[in-house]
Amino acid sequence: MSTFSEESLLLIEHWTTVKDILKARDQLAKELAAMLLSLEPELKQMAWWNDTWRFERYRDSQVYISNENWRRGERHGIWIGVEKVEPEYVFGSDWVANLYVWVTGNNDGLLVEVVNRLQTTTAELPGEVDNRMGNYYAARRDVRSYLGGDVETYVAELKAQILEFFSAYATWLWGIDEVIRQHL
Repeated sequence: MSTFSEESLLLIEHWTTVKDILKARDQLAKELAAMLLSLEPELKQMAWWNDTWRFERYRDSQVYISNENWRRGERHGIWIGVEKVEPEYVFGSDWVANLYVWVTGNNDGLLVEVVNRLQTTTAELPGEVDNRMGNYYAARRDVRSYLGGDVETYVAELKAQILEFFSAYATWLWGIDEVIRQHL
């Protein structure tokens, strides 16, 4: 009986190829991170963008926008973002990247206010209201995964989906700016 499974032996026998694949995966992750950063100039061209909006990179696989009016200490009180933009989430089938509106922890009053207003708004906003409260997400939407076909078309659609979500919630949240500031 062998110490290693059949799958492990296959990896061992092709270790050079395995290393090349892992290196390529890391390069793909870097390119996805660069794609996220390329959203900033596009957002800055939007009609709703003004000098109080900020584009932030939280991790290589996560960016968000917020408004300087919504700062709470060193952090922004509300984030409109996208997370898990990594090869496994974008090109895999088990998990997906997601778009979100997130309220900084320890501000339950603001979270409740935003969720309640989202549940009663007549605005057509993408995604679903997240009323679980414990995770501090107010709204979420799964990012469409790559299902095959032209990769460049998919990336253009991915960027459009992110920009649409960011724009919709930035505009909507700006409409309740005074309420947000009262809770911060």
